[in-house]
Amino acid sequence: MKGLDYLFHPRSIAIVGASADPAKRGHTYLAQLQGFGYPGGLYPVNPKGGTIMGMPVYPTLSDIPGDVDYVISVVPAEKLPPVIEECAQKGVKVLQLFTAHLGETGETEMEQRIVEQSRRAGIRLLGPNCMGIYSPQERVTFRFGWSGLSGPVSFISQSAGHTSEVVYQAQVRGLGFNKVVSYGNAADITESELLSYLAHDHQTGIIAAYIEGVKDPERFPTALREAAEHKPVIVIKVGRTPAGTRATRSHTASLSGSDSVIEAIIRQSGAIRVNTLEDLVDMLVAFNYLSPPTGRNIAAIGSGGGGSVLVCDEFEAQGLSVPPLPPKVESQLKVHLGDDWSLIKNPVDTSVVFPAGYEFSDLRLIFRYMANHPDYHMLIGDNGEWWLDTLDDLGRYKQLTDTYIQVMGESAKPGAVVVRHADCPEEWRWRASMEAMSRCAQARLPVFPTIRRAATALSRFASYHLDCFPTP
Repeated sequence: MKGLDYLFHPRSIAIVGASADPAKRGHTYLAQLQGFGYPGGLYPVNPKGGTIMGMPVYPTLSDIPGDVDYVISVVPAEKLPPVIEECAQKGVKVLQLFTAHLGETGETEMEQRIVEQSRRAGIRLLGPNCMGIYSPQERVTFRFGWSGLSGPVSFISQSAGHTSEVVYQAQVRGLGFNKVVSYGNAADITESELLSYLAHDHQTGIIAAYIEGVKDPERFPTALREAAEHKPVIVIKVGRTPAGTRATRSHTASLSGSDSVIEAIIRQSGAIRVNTLEDLVDMLVAFNYLSPPTGRNIAAIGSGGGGSVLVCDEFEAQGLSVPPLPPKVESQLKVHLGDDWSLIKNPVDTSVVFPAGYEFSDLRLIFRYMANHPDYHMLIGDNGEWWLDTLDDLGRYKQLTDTYIQVMGESAKPGAVVVRHADCPEEWRWRASMEAMSRCAQARLPVFPTIRRAATALSRFASYHLDCFPTP
């Protein structure tokens, strides 16, 4: 093993500053790793000794019987020099510093001394001021409640809180992760080194990055371009405003740099820049589930008259097109629907279709005609909330979801479903929405909570494949 392999594939982990107090981080790390089923050696370290959760506590790292690859430090900053010395004697490869109150609070000289001491000892530092690694395949985590679902996405983030929020948002939509890194102040291991590593990591198919400040500005443009040449890279770079720049300095001791320069670097690399965590998750969902489109024309099933209008406005505002039905599709509808064929437009207004006496079998056939026509390149289905008026509507709501799953599953064209979050006090509405999202994810269909977010994500996704990296 070499380089950052020990960071992502630790064979053993020690927690220096382990505690029997459940309120302390030295206890939480142990509980999370044990509960997540980490299979390697797990060693609590505390001079007091004793046991924690049935595990023997070792007074020092040297007392541990066997090699230790990875150490998590939760001790105060002033106690780090002897910890690093012990790590050097034990042959530790990576030291993760949950330990904070260093560069982000102005203690830059102390932070630099710690980095230099670690480098002399051949130890790589993650952090300080970070939560560490989440790797479902390796059964490593720093949070309770994550699903453990593996997938192609790797995510690097300076913010631990945003790391957690992205993982939680994504897993609800069926998205799994491979490697997630909360890297904090980036005093040693920087965003650029992580990007270069992930660019060549065969387990990573999509890269996401939350960056407050570029710690390695000379290497960053090359590393980002290297990553984007190998796989999709989605970046959220904060500190776009004077207030945001001040906040990044106090959070992770980051200098955010000129936003226009960062924007140019991201654009020239071929990566995709987004400005919110929601947009970041939407793009990960799109790249995880969708095949590349061959054009920008949308065929849609709308949610009532207003929903259909909104589909047109939102998608065309994002540079996509919602063209009328082609003559061939109109001819097919005349044969199947008779005199009422003229009720059908693109988007299809379901508030017109069903009162006219049509059934879901008719809707499936209409959507299939549209999906099969070469003038349309992407498919959209809208599960409007008006379908959930009463409990009696649950069956029809499920049938609508089934219609999208069936037609989009038959088509080679990229398709997505809009499932609105049920912002209401009725639990049954929320459960219906969650079930629809889950069933779409199982069918490998991306779900977006609003028409606007679907339009934004699909527009960026189309531009990536049609403009930045077109298929030969």
